[in-house]
Amino acid sequence: MLQTTFKTQYNLLTYAAYTRLKSADNNWAALSRNDQELAALWILERDMHNGGFLRFIGSEDEQCLSCAIRALKKVNAKECLSALAKLSAIIESLRNLHLHLPASEVFAYLTDEERETIDLQNLLYLNNSDHLNEQIFKEYGSNNNQRRASLFW
Repeated sequence: MLQTTFKTQYNLLTYAAYTRLKSADNNWAALSRNDQELAALWILERDMHNGGFLRFIGSEDEQCLSCAIRALKKVNAKECLSALAKLSAIIESLRNLHLHLPASEVFAYLTDEERETIDLQNLLYLNNSDHLNEQIFKEYGSNNNQRRASLFW
């Protein structure tokens, strides 16, 4: 039950930051550092649960990835960071081979082994992401959750 409460609070915090990003016409610089990280986490979670890392890198820019990584480092989410690092390395190696390859087309160039690795890392990330709710809420929500909730509603 307590985990559900953290998940709800986590969703409120991250989605509120995401709506502020959308209100700022996706201008990351218009957000506070914390809001950048929270919005990036919302986007990362949304995409990881609806298509995985390939969807995330296909629809988002480097700014979003760097903000998500910054947030995961802040809460010491080693397993999720490890999965993202392995996923990013696969994608980066393909981009180095195909210099002008859009992220949305990466899947077509993956080997079966790379696809298996991506599937495994997506699964590892998802298995560990549920444990992040409490960590993220404690890091970002404990001081500002009332202010953030009032801005959201």
